Amino acid sequence: MPNSKSKPEYDPYDPQGLTQPDSAGFAHEMQVLRGRLQRWMRTRFKGGKKEDGDEEAAETPAEWGRLASRRQDESKPSFLDLPGELRNDIYYLIFNPHQFCYLAAYITGPRDIFRGLLQPSILRVSRQIRAESLSFLCSTKHFKAMNAPSASTFLRYIGPIGRANLTCISLVLSHKFRHTFTDDLPLWTSIIKFLSETTSLQIFHFDIDDYLHALVPGEDGEVADSVKWEIFTDLRKAVERIDGAKLTWKITLEGMLNNENYRMGMMTCKLQQVFGAENRRGGRVWRLNGSEIPRERN
Repeated sequence: MPNSKSKPEYDPYDPQGLTQPDSAGFAHEMQVLRGRLQRWMRTRFKGGKKEDGDEEAAETPAEWGRLASRRQDESKPSFLDLPGELRNDIYYLIFNPHQFCYLAAYITGPRDIFRGLLQPSILRVSRQIRAESLSFLCSTKHFKAMNAPSASTFLRYIGPIGRANLTCISLVLSHKFRHTFTDDLPLWTSIIKFLSETTSLQIFHFDIDDYLHALVPGEDGEVADSVKWEIFTDLRKAVERIDGAKLTWKITLEGMLNNENYRMGMMTCKLQQVFGAENRRGGRVWRLNGSEIPRERN
């Protein structure tokens, strides 16, 4: 993201802290950008001759990835002829600078991706501009995928370029959307595979808002755990193999019946074993005996 823009940092563990769009500030940013574009165009059409007071922005590589290659036809100015810094500013304004979190929910195919998250028309101008703008989008926004099917589809259709530049993603397993079944091995295998390609990943946050403990009768009348915990172990290992990436988690389940406490105690214990108690970020916690630990108050 352009260094000239200052904004409050988005906290993936406290999404309620989002700022509201400032129409006056946005209009001012657009006016400043328009002036910079006009100065650059005047310089371009004068064959590089500048008037007094004109300043040509330095063409510096974007910090978030490699710039797309230029067109072979240099006789006419194009969007890719703009300085990299100026193109960054344009992407910054196109992808809603006041929206730090993008929600990926009910995504089942490419049509859902391109009509929603990847709707801006600049992504369809050319392959070069698409690669550059998608890199910018994935490196500057936090993405929240609601349940495993949406996460798999999202990671698949942002492609290798999107995955390579993705920096922050949350996977929410929520009963409000669709129950998540851990025995769907192809689904989870695809998520783990795609995560291994997110080489720029900084934060992977796991938000549990569902019963992961699907308890079934076992032998001799005992209760057996049917959750495929090895899937979550493999997911943790995939994130750990990415240099600089950190995995965090929390339980946010609300509206739970009192007679379900024993399940939550077992689930909390398992999650701490798999992801580490030190990586928990807020949320609800139960002891193994089913009693809930009171939340800390700031």
